[in-house]
Amino acid sequence: MMKLTRGTKKRDVISIYGMPGLGKTTLTRKVYNKPYIVNYFDVKTWCAVSQAYNRKKLLAEIFNQTTRREMDEDDDIADLLLTTQIEHVAKHLQHHGDPYSLNFLTSTQSWKLLENKLSRGERCPLNLLEAGLRVAQHCKGLPLMVVLVAGFIAKMERELEVANDLSSLVLGEQSMKVIQSSYEHLEDH
Repeated sequence: MMKLTRGTKKRDVISIYGMPGLGKTTLTRKVYNKPYIVNYFDVKTWCAVSQAYNRKKLLAEIFNQTTRREMDEDDDIADLLLTTQIEHVAKHLQHHGDPYSLNFLTSTQSWKLLENKLSRGERCPLNLLEAGLRVAQHCKGLPLMVVLVAGFIAKMERELEVANDLSSLVLGEQSMKVIQSSYEHLEDH
């Protein structure tokens, strides 16, 4: 963020590169939406450029976002924050500084992210700690993988809760049938 707001007054390209799933877009989106950044720039645009993009549509999207309000001559439109999977693209577009390489998470960072996504602020029970650490290691340092696995685990937990609730309900109904059947076969006194 400091490079965006305290860097050179000349045009600048700030590049973040790394393989898919490392969180380049997530990080960039968080920076883009920070109140400090929102208030710092007069005009901001967000556009995603796929491998097969249409130049006219891309320019139209940028134009539509920038013309939502009146632009002044003093508007600073000099900085570009770019994410790419390809290191040489990031290096080719660098202007006043080196591009940022987003690295894999360590096993500890992966575990902390997984625990955070699953625990809702509580610590992991000790009996699940070893399994959680193994799951985090299998995510190979990719934040996207950790978040997806956490989502699957949370869904499985909810499904297990529903299954347990339903099985107790079914057992309750069966128990009532057995009791009713026994009651109906009692001799009159």
